[in-house]
Amino acid sequence: MNTIISEDIDLLLERSLPWEKLENCNVLITGASGMLASYMVFAIARYMEKKPMSGIRLYLAIRNPEKARRRFGSILNHPDVRIVPWDGVTELPGDIHADYIIHAASIADSSLYLSKPVETLLPNTVGTWRLLEMARRQPVRGFLFFSSSTVYGKVSSKAAIQENDSGFLLPQEVRSCYAESKRMGENLCASFASEYCVPAFAVRISHTYGPTMTLEKDTRVFAEFVRNIVNHEDIIMKSDGKAKRAFCYIVDAVDAFFRILFYGTPGEVYNMCNDEQFVSIAELAQRMTQLFPERGLQVRRVSRDAGDSYSENKNANTDVLSTQKLRNLGWKPTLSIEDGFRRTVLSFETEQ
Repeated sequence: MNTIISEDIDLLLERSLPWEKLENCNVLITGASGMLASYMVFAIARYMEKKPMSGIRLYLAIRNPEKARRRFGSILNHPDVRIVPWDGVTELPGDIHADYIIHAASIADSSLYLSKPVETLLPNTVGTWRLLEMARRQPVRGFLFFSSSTVYGKVSSKAAIQENDSGFLLPQEVRSCYAESKRMGENLCASFASEYCVPAFAVRISHTYGPTMTLEKDTRVFAEFVRNIVNHEDIIMKSDGKAKRAFCYIVDAVDAFFRILFYGTPGEVYNMCNDEQFVSIAELAQRMTQLFPERGLQVRRVSRDAGDSYSENKNANTDVLSTQKLRNLGWKPTLSIEDGFRRTVLSFETEQ
């Protein structure tokens, strides 16, 4: 864990969250070594370090144990932290009892939606069902499903997209595998909450970034910008940059996840984005070149190569998500684009 991530985790633990609810509990996190879930692991592990008698036990369900070892290092030496190899679909070992389940296992790389659509949709559907069955049998205190703002499809323009809004998705389009399976995952949570009283919640995650991005493989445009800055290169723009997005730094995002887990209403879904940092891609590029003015970086426009693996989301909305439901739980984003992206760049640079 580098200095920036360590500072971020300290920031998280200073937030007004009831961390004590985790004490004497078993916490199962799937996709634990992923970009967002890993920060939840870091936060809980730091709390366990600060309170050695907390009685917390962490189960980290992951596909790639080697990636987990690289990500978590000495955390895995803790006697109450256990790696559970899991493919995101099959049944988990029967000896795992969980008080809280955080289901973050999912393929989120849009370049794979066309080449691996089945592998994309199964963890969000079959995997979610298996975990909810576990939650029903045990039972659990909280179940959080990582969904996505892509579930909205193409929504008619409005001031802000609310959780009960719905837009167009074409089910037979292969690229819809991600959004449609996230929709089904949400419905599974709502159904288990209704029929079996499982305290299941879903969070619709919008554009989130931070030091745990897999920078060399991330095809999202803002990840490309970070790579440019880290490499002291001009930012390369491959579009007109008019599309607007709300960019949320990982600390604020993970604050939201824990808040929903602790305070959410069973069966409900919550939008998560930093609606205070809602800017066009062109503006983001310009602001990022100004993070380190001494480098003299600029924005340059080029055409996307014909063989580029990037898979455009034609249903992407240009409207910001409403975060009122999340704010009603006491959440408020605190880090600006400048603060968050500067921390992200510095984190990658200190690793080199």
